[in-house]
Amino acid sequence: MASTKFYIEKRKGADGVIKTKNVPILLSFSFDNNRMWIPTGERIDANKWDDDKQKVKSSAIGAAEINNVLQKKRDDVMGIYRNAIAAGTEPSIKYIREALNGNKITARKSVFQLYEEFIKSNANFSESTIKKLKTNLQHLRNFAKKEGTIEFKYIDDAFISRFERYYINDLKHTNNTIHKNIGNFKWFLKWASKNGYATEINLSISGNIRQHENEIIALTTGELKAVMDLQLTDFYLSVAKDAFLFGCFTGLRFSDIQKLRKEDITDHFINVTVQKTKDYLKVPLNVQAKAILDKYRDTPIALAIPVYTGQKVNNNLKKIGEQAKLNRLVTTMKYRGSVLLKQTCPLHEILHFHCSRRTFISYMFAQGVPSEVIMKLSNHKTHRNFSKYNSIQDQQKSDAMNLAFGSLV
Repeated sequence: MASTKFYIEKRKGADGVIKTKNVPILLSFSFDNNRMWIPTGERIDANKWDDDKQKVKSSAIGAAEINNVLQKKRDDVMGIYRNAIAAGTEPSIKYIREALNGNKITARKSVFQLYEEFIKSNANFSESTIKKLKTNLQHLRNFAKKEGTIEFKYIDDAFISRFERYYINDLKHTNNTIHKNIGNFKWFLKWASKNGYATEINLSISGNIRQHENEIIALTTGELKAVMDLQLTDFYLSVAKDAFLFGCFTGLRFSDIQKLRKEDITDHFINVTVQKTKDYLKVPLNVQAKAILDKYRDTPIALAIPVYTGQKVNNNLKKIGEQAKLNRLVTTMKYRGSVLLKQTCPLHEILHFHCSRRTFISYMFAQGVPSEVIMKLSNHKTHRNFSKYNSIQDQQKSDAMNLAFGSLV
């Protein structure tokens, strides 16, 4: 909070009496628990000064010109202060005096300006990553409206905890989403520290929200066949179905299928640079995947499958799942802070594209394909990440139990 007020100087002369003739007009500037006196360069007799209105009385000679100078001085001071705050610089008395004296002040970039620079700094970021970072930046801006000025030196464990509570209470995000957003924010902080913008940051800062492993839904063999056998007349539903099944048969992510071109398919192999990891991946084409590609082989576009945006595809997958009667009840559990959010619904209501990748891995595993081979095909680098996808289906559990104890019956 900043405020200004004009005064005429009250200084005693050699005779001990306060001067009233040709006395200096001063600007008092109060800001952030600081107060400074700034000369305006103007003088006036005390009886020609209106203390209530903080300006020269209109009856005085040259009143309009002097008052204009005073207003400009006030505007200059407030402008310097506001620009410093907007740039993320904490203004001091010295800073404002130097700026008023015409010294060039190199304003430090704000956290928000540096975040924008961070997003632009790496041309290798995928479109989805850039979108997530921009969303994270917008959340940070909105949080700042409640938090106040955000500077690197104030970012600590307590700050992260308040940021997490903002996600929980204001945005109603679940813990896994919060964990990812805080992770993106810390990614930015590491970049800022590495590039010398924020050497005071403690990079070991952490909050209280922990990620919970969600069960990623995979289709059973019967459900997969139900989708395969579904006959559709709507073009967009048909494309969504083909793209989803192509993911089930190849393990490719939506981002890679969406950008897959006909020229990427050679000698019964798919040759792609994985958008998420930038790794080169060569995936063999099985009969089912090849049949899908053949449907679009003679189309005039370069894309192997003319798939559209992810959100529209996911919306259409729910319609496809409903028509394929994917009515198996599925229970999902998420946390918002310490509150458990439990939901049970038919599979088709939560069917989304990532289920195809999980289906590919689960089906390959059920067929006895070694984990190392599946990891190569799915482009998983670690067993830890791979294990989240490689779950045992209920039917496999039942078969194993019957095999183990069936002889006792």
